Amino acid sequence: MKKVGFLSLAVVTIFVFSSIHVFADCSDETKYKGEIVAAEELKCEGIEDEICIEYQIEISEGEIISTTPISTAFGYSRYSIGDKVYVSSICGPDEKLIWGIEGYSRESAIFWLLGIFVGIVLFVSGRKGAGSLLGLISSFVILYFVMIPLSVKTGNILLWGLLSVIFVLILSVYFSHGFNRQSTIALVCTFLGIAIISILSLIFISSTKLTGFGNEEMYMLLSQLAGGVNIKQILFLSMLISGIGVLDDVTVSQIGTIAELAKANPQMTPKELYKSSMNIGKDHVASMVNTLFIAYAGSSLSLIMLMNANGTTGHEVINNEFFAEDIVRATVSSMGLVLIVPISSYIGSFLIPKLIQKKKL
Repeated sequence: MKKVGFLSLAVVTIFVFSSIHVFADCSDETKYKGEIVAAEELKCEGIEDEICIEYQIEISEGEIISTTPISTAFGYSRYSIGDKVYVSSICGPDEKLIWGIEGYSRESAIFWLLGIFVGIVLFVSGRKGAGSLLGLISSFVILYFVMIPLSVKTGNILLWGLLSVIFVLILSVYFSHGFNRQSTIALVCTFLGIAIISILSLIFISSTKLTGFGNEEMYMLLSQLAGGVNIKQILFLSMLISGIGVLDDVTVSQIGTIAELAKANPQMTPKELYKSSMNIGKDHVASMVNTLFIAYAGSSLSLIMLMNANGTTGHEVINNEFFAEDIVRATVSSMGLVLIVPISSYIGSFLIPKLIQKKKL
């Protein structure tokens, strides 16, 4: 889907604006990028029969720091010589710097991944692919640089969230499929789908007693902002954003199908167009609904395995808020998807033939 890749782009942006500094003093909390040049096995202090590894990391030419020994609790070293990593320090006794590895430096691999993705999209889809990429970029900018900062700053999550959803849909549809009447019809149908998902989300968030605290991040966010955000509004908005990519794919596909059918056989009546487009739409729905549930299952696979290993029953899984949120989110998005197919087919089957007759399409 066109909205895939937001998380990857967010990570890239963070690293692009990161910089490499010279050696720090004890008051400096900046992260440093470096390369592991050596590793030494040591006995862990206070832990018998446990091996720790102290890494030597070059953070700039000629400047090498040593990290706090890291335990090999799983029987192997997490890092290898030559790995690019990020390190940071804290003040220890006597203002001495204590260094630790924050994690791998992954930006190079991610840049390659995104470059290959862009190349494949342009190669396969050409001009339309370029439009889709513009839509993706605009969506990313709106969500990560407008909606989230303004929501955090003002606490008005619904206002900025709904405005952002509207602009994301407008730009993604028109950039991907052109500024034409066919795209406008698809966009109107998508807005109807978002309205359906909004109503269903409000109903089922209430009926299932979801609080929005299905994961630790919500507690951390509430603490960080001193309670200045409405967690339920964030949950509601997450359900709308989850449905954006699915809905515009379906509506654009249905309207495009009707347009091609009408152009191929101008004698088809609106009723015949509706029936033919619905036959295609049913296949689309069947595959997309399954895709939604599989995607959500994949995102929570490790947690499901953990609960299974602990002997958690199916009844307990369903009543766990983390899973309940995902179940409601996936089901509500799927319901919106299913309902928008006949709605967009009905609207398109009556409007498209008239536009073709007037040579406006």
